Amino acid sequence: GVQTCALPISVLVVFWADWCPNCARELPAIDEAVEDHAVTVLAIGGRGDIDRAAEKAGEWLTEGNVVWGYDEDHDLWELFGVTGTPTNVFLLPDGSVMGFQPGRLPEASLDDILGEFASFG
Repeated sequence: GVQTCALPISVLVVFWADWCPNCARELPAIDEAVEDHAVTVLAIGGRGDIDRAAEKAGEWLTEGNVVWGYDEDHDLWELFGVTGTPTNVFLLPDGSVMGFQPGRLPEASLDDILGEFASFG
C-alpha cells in the first residue's frame, strides 16, 4: 500500500507537460498567487522532453515561488493516477490527499482556493 508522510505545510502538487497550453496558463498564475499563502507548490513535469520542460519552467515560473522537478519514469504520475495535464493534487500536512483536480484551476478563484487550502496547514 501507499504510505503517507508528515509534511511541514500543505503542498499543492501540479502535474504538467511542456506542450500543454493549459499548463502554460496555470503555472505562471499559481507561481504569482501562491506568494501570499502558506502553501508549498511542487510542479512535476512529465510526458514530454526534460530539456524542453526545463526551458518552459524557466519561462513560466519566473516568481520563484514554485519548486519544479521532472518525473522521467512517471512514477509519481502513476502513484496519483494522473492521466491528463494539468492535474492538481492537494496534500495536507499529514500526507493525506485533500483533493484531486484534473484540469486547470480557475484563475479568478485561485487566491480563494490557495487561501482555503492554506488554512488546513
